Amino acid sequence: MQMSKYFRYEINLFKPRYYFHYINTQGVTYMCMCDDKLTQDSAFAYLEDLKSVFLKTFDYRSIEGAYAYSLNEKFRENIRGKMNYYNANLNDSDSVSQLKKGVMDYKDNILQANDVLMERGEKINLIVKKADNLRTESMNYYGSVILFNLISLGKKS
Repeated sequence: MQMSKYFRYEINLFKPRYYFHYINTQGVTYMCMCDDKLTQDSAFAYLEDLKSVFLKTFDYRSIEGAYAYSLNEKFRENIRGKMNYYNANLNDSDSVSQLKKGVMDYKDNILQANDVLMERGEKINLIVKKADNLRTESMNYYGSVILFNLISLGKKS
């Protein structure tokens, strides 16, 4: 299996700048053109996402036997969907933003778990106090029963 190669080519003929990003894997080239609003990481994330969907959609035999634009009809909607997603979520598609979001989600989960543990700890403390009270009451009751038995035995004699 051949490793993916990542390439970036910059064209400064236009304002704003346009960048061509492409990946070449197993004889298939995945390419996109974007302006400077989309980061390089986001562009390659888009291409990797597109590549994974493409490889799930088509098997090696259909890719190998395809001629230019023959798979376009079947794959056009996937390309459009991915483009719309990455254009609508410019900040979310950035790997650093995703990492930050993941860390924040992890932090929220840890705080929620901590709250649950604190509640459990409070409930356990309450159960321990009730158990101590029950033990004290049972010892008092046992002492009262012993005293009652001794008094009742003393009255019988």
